[in-house]
Amino acid sequence: MEAAVMLVQQHGFTKLTVKAITELADVGHGTFYVHFESKEALIWEVFYVFAEQLRLETEQRLSTQPSPRREYLAWVEYFESVLRVRNEFAAMVGPNGHPMLRANYQQYVIETVAKNIEADRYLRPPMYASFPEDYMARFVAGTQLQLTDWLLSAGCPYSAQEMATLLFRTIYHQAPPDDIGHHA
Repeated sequence: MEAAVMLVQQHGFTKLTVKAITELADVGHGTFYVHFESKEALIWEVFYVFAEQLRLETEQRLSTQPSPRREYLAWVEYFESVLRVRNEFAAMVGPNGHPMLRANYQQYVIETVAKNIEADRYLRPPMYASFPEDYMARFVAGTQLQLTDWLLSAGCPYSAQEMATLLFRTIYHQAPPDDIGHHA
């Protein structure tokens, strides 16, 4: 996995090949396929590990924040992290990214939002109180994913913080909490 990370950082996802991975990792082509179905399967494993690490770090850092401020700050950090790796993120899971990676990422976001709703880490606005949790998870995740696609596009006029604000206002029907000095 380290070889794939290094190659993606050096050359980008679209130029990554199984041959380059196996040569750098000093393993045989067949050995690669014993562990991974494809380069995309390996990249998904790497992407998942990084996404989980980022999610857990963000969750820990914001754990003392009250809801819904916590959600807002998490969305700001999420959109900022997407912009930090914009080109590779777009190549892998953006609108023109690899279909398997994109589908896996969409499912990951839905499941993450669902877990946050189930664990009461996301405050459910009163107007959504009667909506089923699985519906709310897909609604919030779908909105977040669509805004992510827009943020990745060249024509998006909004910053990460502005996108988080739009998402927050869409979900909570109010302005986000003030004083967001969160940059750690």
